[in-house]
Amino acid sequence: TDAFLKRPSVDKLPSPASTMTRTKVKKLPPVPKRDEAPAMGLVSDKNFVKTNALEAMLAKPPKKEAPLLATQKKDYGKVPKYLHTIKSQIAAEKEMIAEFQRQQEEAATQSIRPMSEDERDELLYDMKVKWGKLNEAYGKLSFTLDVPSHMRRKEELEAEMTQLEKDIKTLQGRQVVVVDERRV
Repeated sequence: TDAFLKRPSVDKLPSPASTMTRTKVKKLPPVPKRDEAPAMGLVSDKNFVKTNALEAMLAKPPKKEAPLLATQKKDYGKVPKYLHTIKSQIAAEKEMIAEFQRQQEEAATQSIRPMSEDERDELLYDMKVKWGKLNEAYGKLSFTLDVPSHMRRKEELEAEMTQLEKDIKTLQGRQVVVVDERRV
């Protein structure tokens, strides 16, 4: 270890041949010399067209296997595996949705109660008072509605009054059920 930490001297260097060995690779044939001419003028008496035609005539046609009918396959009539997995996933999702709906129904039934008669009468009275105030504000509007803001105000008052009239009709003469939103 000390030899690596110290500055090397010339006599301590390892010889490069002793540490590195190279495996012999199969060599390609040598490149031809400049004065060596390639073999030219080789002529064959073989007629390739006739030979190919003769081979084609004498050759046996390849045997074609008849394609299997769908009913002859080994997995005919069996449900693929991926459909089983998809079916189980769908069933799990349906079960989860049904559980969630059951929980929602339970929470809804726990938070529903009938409205008492006094509470209903008080709510009706407050709604009628509010409708009276809106009607008074509507009556104070000018007849000429030249300005867009006046027209918008009139439309808002009319919409709010009609909604209040519908709500009052809903509350009159019916049993009202209240949903407590704090519990849901």
